[in-house]
Amino acid sequence: WDPFLLTEVMRFGHPVAELEADPHYFDFMTNSFQQACRMLAEALAFDVESVETNPAFARAREDLLGGKVKAGSVGGIHLRVSVMASGNAVVTEDLMWRVGDALEPDWSIEPHTGVWKVHVDGDPGVHLNVGLSGGANDAAAGTLGTAARMINSIPDVCAAPAGLLTVSNAPMPRCWNTA
Repeated sequence: WDPFLLTEVMRFGHPVAELEADPHYFDFMTNSFQQACRMLAEALAFDVESVETNPAFARAREDLLGGKVKAGSVGGIHLRVSVMASGNAVVTEDLMWRVGDALEPDWSIEPHTGVWKVHVDGDPGVHLNVGLSGGANDAAAGTLGTAARMINSIPDVCAAPAGLLTVSNAPMPRCWNTA
């Protein structure tokens, strides 16, 4: 784990009231997720009215991360980003980060911490649970998975005409076999 990222950027270990009172914190923590959710809603042909963000925090019940996160301070962060169209949430992303299991409220995640859940309401509905594992831990696997998309997109980005590529207009990244 990166202590600077967790305690200074994400602000685990800070007082809950400090984060609740800082509007710039929410903008910083959710900006890229807001953009991604908006792009998805627009790609699905929704007329986007707004993007809403709802934060929640869990307090550490005991010292965590070798004492870097003291009992009573922020030990869990839950951010919900919802894209609204016609008065309804059409795309919602729930993000939950925890630095341990001893939280109030209890935000236990089963079967393990590196889980992404995708639910598409429709006919038929689709419900996926994806877990990454490997490396030093599940968080490291998630970091590698995130980086893999960018790295595997480099050949397509280099070959693209001048202009802005987004997730909705760029080719699907794929693994490149260099052997």
